[in-house]
Amino acid sequence: EYEAVKAMAPERRDVVEKIASYYMRMGESALRGEALEAALASFTKALNADPLHATAERKRLETMGLIKERGARLDAVRLAIQRAEDMQTAAEREAFDDQFAQAISLLNLAEQAYFEVTDEFQLENGKRIRGLAEIRTRIQDFKGELAGAAQQFRGSGFALDAQELARAGTLDIDAAVLRSIIENEYQRELARLEKELEGALRVR
Repeated sequence: EYEAVKAMAPERRDVVEKIASYYMRMGESALRGEALEAALASFTKALNADPLHATAERKRLETMGLIKERGARLDAVRLAIQRAEDMQTAAEREAFDDQFAQAISLLNLAEQAYFEVTDEFQLENGKRIRGLAEIRTRIQDFKGELAGAAQQFRGSGFALDAQELARAGTLDIDAAVLRSIIENEYQRELARLEKELEGALRVR
């Protein structure tokens, strides 16, 4: 009704002010509910109704700033998720080559990337929850594979994994796994030395 009156008598400041005040109240309500686009639309309508309104332009600019900041946060969250997913893919490649210590290290990096994701954005938060659950399952899987394949670690190959395993505080590798690998390598080295000694005695 006020819009109809304004159309017929645009000079009526009382009607213009009532229309602008209405849209300002709508904008403030939308802002409290974090409906930023709706708030921006309302503040813009208030400004269009009354270009001389004391606060309409300021609130419009503030809301535009909030939308921009939210967009930047969303971009950062999506980059963190992509980084985590890339680390998970790389971890699976390492595990395929039986490099389980490196795989666990990569999964820990993926987990740290997921920790950068907040619950502000529903879709991305869902990806974070699913990603973390999958990472924790795969870490346990790789720990089991690492323990079961301990006898395969020897020579330079073992040295590479030993370097990763030395970071056990970060990787959270079970002590039993470490003991299994070290004991196995010790027995292999002992057997090798015994064969060398036997060969040397036969030569004499």
